[in-house]
Amino acid sequence: MVSTLSIICMCIALATTTIVPIVIMIWYCIRHKAEKVWIAALIGAAGFFIPQMLIRIPILNALSMNEGYMAFADNHYLIYAILIAATAGLFELAGRFTTAKILDRKGITLHKAMAAGLAHGLIEAVVVVGLQYINNILYAVMINTGTFDSMIQQAAAQAGVDTAQFDALKDSLINTAAPLYLLGIWERAMTVILHLFLSMLVCYFVAKKRPLTGIFICLAIHTLVDSVAAIGQGLATPYLGEVISMNMVYVIVEGFITVVAVGSIFGILKLRKKWGALHE
Repeated sequence: MVSTLSIICMCIALATTTIVPIVIMIWYCIRHKAEKVWIAALIGAAGFFIPQMLIRIPILNALSMNEGYMAFADNHYLIYAILIAATAGLFELAGRFTTAKILDRKGITLHKAMAAGLAHGLIEAVVVVGLQYINNILYAVMINTGTFDSMIQQAAAQAGVDTAQFDALKDSLINTAAPLYLLGIWERAMTVILHLFLSMLVCYFVAKKRPLTGIFICLAIHTLVDSVAAIGQGLATPYLGEVISMNMVYVIVEGFITVVAVGSIFGILKLRKKWGALHE
């Protein structure tokens, strides 16, 4: 059984990663409505949604059906994790750079760059994390009512589906400590700060006519952060020898992301100061 406390924590996390981002974005657009930052926000959101959700994720889903691809992931997890991280950074960079170029047609203002960065990070929270929590809540209810096992057994009998991944999902939902679901709120907040900084960085260097500098720095930081997260998770699995526990993975990864977010805040403040000099 999935505990009631776990389901409550999932619901809190769901509200925080869906409703709160929408409220923040609406508030920012209203506050800076004179600059029509809502246009920049829409473009920034599209800069995440199109490259990731419509292109990269479908490609990865298709590759996951390929035995050779999955064998490579199993046998060379370290390389696989870095490549996956690099593709995430590359595809999102394409969205950020396209956003910056579009906004630069009429001159990128500080608030437009920030709106685009916020939208990039917040739309990820809604469509990736929020939807995942919806799935988790539905599965948790199904597990507690007994319909989860019935559904899996029926699917296995009719289509010969391998139920191993569903068994792992069930085990995870039952055994994951309830507070860890709330930890996702903190992770998402730190990630939004990082996304804001990276988008502002690319916009700044595009406006400064030095796009390659922004592209290189953004890609390097994004790839590093995603690589640490992927490799950290691998250390708790047979892929990398199960050298640490999953709880320790959470501590390491969340700690690292927090440090990165703090650095991103300093970067955001520095970019804010430099922005005025662009048009002098």
